[in-house]
Amino acid sequence: ANTAQMELRKIEAEVTAGQNKNAVFRLRKIISQNPATDVVDDAYMLLGHIYYRQNDFNESYKAFLSILNSEYSTSREAEAQLGAARSLYKLGRYD
Repeated sequence: ANTAQMELRKIEAEVTAGQNKNAVFRLRKIISQNPATDVVDDAYMLLGHIYYRQNDFNESYKAFLSILNSEYSTSREAEAQLGAARSLYKLGRYD
């Protein structure tokens, strides 16, 4: 998962610089190639934020939910809960 971690950092830097172009595709690739690793939660977190900024609140909700449903406990769980809640709010769903 080390190369996945490095790829993730690279994508994070590009997204920070506003280069989202193939970030979603590359994050999905990390997720599919590294199942059951903690790098997946980080990838979903970034994915959730990208979708949220693109106003794709359904996809951002699903990404944040993937972290909450993960078998790994993560320090980013509160951040994921907040992201999921904000996405639901934007979708007009208050469940």
